[in-house]
Amino acid sequence: MTSSPLPNDSPALLARSSSLKASTITLEQLRAKIESELSTMPHLEGLRNFNLSNLQALTQHVAGDRAKARILDVGASIHGFALQGADELGFREYIGIDLDVRRQWGTLLLQVTNGSRCHLLCQMDAHRLWIEDESMDAALCLSGFEHYLFPELVIAEMRRVLKPGGVALINYEPIWTCSYGHHLHHFGIGYDQVPPWSHLFLTKAQMRELLAGKSWPEQCPISKAQALEWIYDGREINRRDCRFHRALLGQIEGAGIVWLVPHLDPSSLAQAAVDYASSLVPYSREELLTRGYSCCFRK
Repeated sequence: MTSSPLPNDSPALLARSSSLKASTITLEQLRAKIESELSTMPHLEGLRNFNLSNLQALTQHVAGDRAKARILDVGASIHGFALQGADELGFREYIGIDLDVRRQWGTLLLQVTNGSRCHLLCQMDAHRLWIEDESMDAALCLSGFEHYLFPELVIAEMRRVLKPGGVALINYEPIWTCSYGHHLHHFGIGYDQVPPWSHLFLTKAQMRELLAGKSWPEQCPISKAQALEWIYDGREINRRDCRFHRALLGQIEGAGIVWLVPHLDPSSLAQAAVDYASSLVPYSREELLTRGYSCCFRK
């Protein structure tokens, strides 16, 4: 990895600081790192496939020549999965933003070069993008809108940077009101420890009492106390319910909705559990079974 000045035609996000230096690797070096990670962490294969399938779905709706198109990935995979895919699909420039780029790459800004093309991974807040108005041909956001504290601001920013006729795809789950909306599955904690929807109807004290009597996975990276903080007080999830998300996506100002579909919980969930949860919270069975949404819109 080398450090070099930013190219003169870089987007406005890079002009934010004239002294900013970019670390640079080649696409071949990125590919090698991806393959190395997949060999030691095979569970990442599913994440890569998820990125690629959504990128391909978005690409079908991108107007014009992809060799001249710029694509923004909000909350990008810091592993570079979508970056590699965008290059292989022929996009002129891919810009991926995330808050964890430094942790993965040791730099706030990574350039990935492939001959005449240069793609970027940059540490940036999705609520305030350092990108010019109407400068992007496409935008992608995967598994982000259940985390952003103010998702309405993120949508407004995505619309702002899209060119007229530009297209965006947003795909995410699990939202707060679904059976595992607490997101503890990230840590290997499942229904054995936190029953479906219990985060919606148990107080923090009640959940503490429940967890006290539960076994805890030996390899779990967080304690029971930390799990409680994550569910009830942490800022990693926004705790917005299904109605908020449906209204947010259904009322995107000045946008033409290409599709808006819910992701539904599998039918294998016990009907008795759904009925019990719906009797305790102000949501219908259909609402509780909505895990998230996929939305594609054109500006």
